[in-house]
Amino acid sequence: MNSEGGTSALVAVVGAGLVVPGASSPEEFWNLTRQPVPVFREPRRFNARDFYSADPAAEDRTYGRMYGEIIDWSPHPRLESVWARSRSDLQVAWLRHSLLQTLDTVAVAAEAPCAVIVAASTEASHELDIALAADLAADGVARLLDGDPEQHRHRLRRVLAEADSCAQRPHADFLPHAQVLRAVDGLLPGHAQVLVVDNICPAALYAVDLGVKRLLDGEAKVVFCGGVSSHGPLRQVYFAKVGALSRSGDVRAFDADADGTMFSDGAAMVALKRLDDARRDGDDVLGLLVGFGGASDGQGKAIFAPHSQGQVRAIRRAHLVNDLPAEHVAWTIAHGTATITGDQIELHSIASAYPGGTWVTSNKSIVGHTGMACGVVSVVQALSGLAHGTVPVQHRFTAPRAADANSPARIPRRDTAFPEPRPVVGVFACGLGGINGYLLLQHPERPSRGLVSSPPALTDEVGLIGWSAHLPGGPDWEEVRRNLAAGSPLSAEPHFGESYMVPPFERIRVAPGIASQLDRSQLMALSVTADLADRHGRFWKGLEERTAVFGAHYGPTHLACDSALRCFADRIEHALAGTDEDPAGAAFFARHRDTTPPIGAYTLPGRMPCVALGWIANRNNLHGPTMMVDSGLSSGLSALHVAIAYLRRAEVDLALVIGLNTGPAEQHARHHSVDPGQIAEGAFLLVLTRLQLARQRRWPVSALLRATSPPTVWAAPACAPQRPTYLAADAIVDVLRAAEAGTARTITGPYSPAITIVPQTSGQGRPC
Repeated sequence: MNSEGGTSALVAVVGAGLVVPGASSPEEFWNLTRQPVPVFREPRRFNARDFYSADPAAEDRTYGRMYGEIIDWSPHPRLESVWARSRSDLQVAWLRHSLLQTLDTVAVAAEAPCAVIVAASTEASHELDIALAADLAADGVARLLDGDPEQHRHRLRRVLAEADSCAQRPHADFLPHAQVLRAVDGLLPGHAQVLVVDNICPAALYAVDLGVKRLLDGEAKVVFCGGVSSHGPLRQVYFAKVGALSRSGDVRAFDADADGTMFSDGAAMVALKRLDDARRDGDDVLGLLVGFGGASDGQGKAIFAPHSQGQVRAIRRAHLVNDLPAEHVAWTIAHGTATITGDQIELHSIASAYPGGTWVTSNKSIVGHTGMACGVVSVVQALSGLAHGTVPVQHRFTAPRAADANSPARIPRRDTAFPEPRPVVGVFACGLGGINGYLLLQHPERPSRGLVSSPPALTDEVGLIGWSAHLPGGPDWEEVRRNLAAGSPLSAEPHFGESYMVPPFERIRVAPGIASQLDRSQLMALSVTADLADRHGRFWKGLEERTAVFGAHYGPTHLACDSALRCFADRIEHALAGTDEDPAGAAFFARHRDTTPPIGAYTLPGRMPCVALGWIANRNNLHGPTMMVDSGLSSGLSALHVAIAYLRRAEVDLALVIGLNTGPAEQHARHHSVDPGQIAEGAFLLVLTRLQLARQRRWPVSALLRATSPPTVWAAPACAPQRPTYLAADAIVDVLRAAEAGTARTITGPYSPAITIVPQTSGQGRPC
C-alpha cells in the first residue's frame, strides 16, 4: 500500500536507450519518426536473391526483398569494440548499447539488487537461425560420411563459418537467455536477476509490467526492461507465407491502401525505479507507469486472427489499476502493422475503449515492425512525445478505410499539440496466439499522489490444487505420481520418437489439417490440458475471465529446426560445393526436403512455443494473460514466480503453469555435456490459485508455493543429472516431487528468485 508520501507504489521510468535502423538513441528515433522516409532497403547482411521469388507460392521463398537493417549505427562510446564491430553477436551488441544508454542517466548502487527483463525469442534471431541450421547440417552430413563423425562435424562447421560468421558458434550461444547474460555482463551487479519473456509482440510491455512487480515486491531496486530482435530471411519467408508482408514495400498503417507490414532489427531498454527511490537518487523522471492490462482473446476464428474483445479487455484492465477515465488518454501508440484485418480490428478496439476519441499512431510506417522489441520501442516514443508535448504526424497515411472514416480513433495528419499539458499516453501491442498488452504512461509533472503502478499484493498464499503430465509411453497419472514421490524416472521412454502422433480431434479440438502442421510442443500442451480436464475437471469453469496460462520452454522446437534447414539449404549446399562433403551434403538435404513439408502459413505460428499457451486459452476460452518465460535451465522457476506475482495481486484467479521440453535432444545434450538419453521430453501442467479461492471452491491444496528472495551466490546447474532432465521444466517437476513426497524444499537456480514448496499432504501425495 502507499506510504504517507503517496508515491511508494508508483514506478517511474528513469532512463531509456535504443537502436533501430536509422536511429541510435531515443532522440534520433524521435526525429526519425517525424520524417517521411522509411528505413527499408535490400539487406547487406545476406543476399536477398538467395531467398526471393516473385511467385508467392514458390517453396521456401519470400516475395519480400526489403526490411529494416541496423547496419550504419553509432555504438555507445563505452561499448567495447568487440561488440561494436560484431557481425555475429548482433542482439548482444544492440542490447548492450541500449543498456549503456540507460546507465548514462541512472544511479545504480553497487550493492543494489537489480533485475533485467527482456523480450526475446528463439523465433526472432537471425544469428540463431544461421547457427542452428549449421549445427543441424553439420550433424546430419557428418553421419553420412565414413570415419570419425566429430572430426567431420568440426570441419563442416569451419566451412560453413567461412560462408557466414553467424555459423562460427553453436546455436546454444544465441539462445535468448545466453545473449541477455552476455549483454549485461560487467555492467550490473553480479547478482542481477535475468528473465526473458516470450509472448511475441506484446512481450516487451509484459516485461515492463513484470519489472514493476519486482520493484513493488521489494525484489529489486532498479529494473531494466527491454526487447530485442534481429531480422533475417527465415522470418521474411514465414511472413510471406502468412501473407502479411507488404507487396508494395510500403507500410501504410490505418490507410485505405495498406497492403501489409515490413520488419526491422531493433533493441530498446528502459530503466525503472520506484518514484520515491528515483527522487532520492536524483534520477531524471521521464514518465510514470500508471497501469498495465494483459488479456487473451480466448476463442476466435484462427490462432493468428486478432479478436477485438481481447484487445478491449487489455485496455480496460490497464485503466482499472487507477480507475483512470478514458478521456485522460490523449494518444495511443497502436500496434499498427498495416495488415488489413489487423488494423481494422485494432482501430475498432481503440474506438470502443475510447468512444470520446483519442489520437492513434503507429511508428511502423517509418521504422517497421521491430518484433520482440516493438512494445518498448513504442514506450520510448511515448516518453519523447510526453517530453515534447506532441503527438507526431502519422506518415504514409492519406485516407482511412470507409469503415473507419467516422471513427473516434483519430489519425493525425500533422504534428499535434497535446490537448492538455501533462497527458497520459497508451501503448498497445498484440500478437499471434491472441495475446494483448496495454501500458499507460503519465507525464511526470501530472499529479501522482495516490496512484499505483500495479494492484497491491495480498497476504493470501498460493497453493497447488491439481496437476497433469504428458510423457512418452503414456504412463497413467497414478504411475507418474508414484515415480514422483519415489524420485524415480517418470517414464520408461525418454523421447516420443522421430514422429509424434497427432492426438484425435476430440482431445485437442484442432482440425486435423491444422494439427498436422503444428510442432509437437503445441500438441503436447493441448494434450496435457486435456489430461488435466479428464482427471480433475475444468478448474477454470466459471473463472475463464481471470484464468492465465504461464509456461517455460527451452531452445528451438522441432519445427523450428526443420524450417531453418529448409530455408538455408541452398546457401549451405553452395558453401559445401566442391568440398569432399559435397555429395553427402546433397544427399542429406535431398532426404530432408523429401521428409519435411515446405514452409507454409501455419509454420510460424505452429513452431512458436508461446503459441502453445495461446492454443490452451483459445480452446478453453480463457481471457487472462498468457506468457512463456525463459531463464535457461531456471525457466520453470521463473514461470512459477511470475504466476505467483499475478495471483497475489488478484490480477488472475487461476494460473495454469506449464513446463514443456521437446526439441533437438542431441543438440541439447551436446551443449550440457550429457548423453542424449538424459534429455527427456514431456509436458507438465500445474494449477495454482490463492488459498481463499481454493477454500471457497473446496479444492484440496497439496502444497503451498512461496516466492523467496534470490540467493546472492548462484549455484550452477548440475552438468550430469542422475535422472533424465526436462531442462526448462525441471523446476516444475521438482515442485511435483516435493508435493507428492510430502517433503518441504526450496528450489534455487541461476539468476532467478527461489521457490519454497511446503507440502500440505500426509507424505503419500494425499491432501490432509
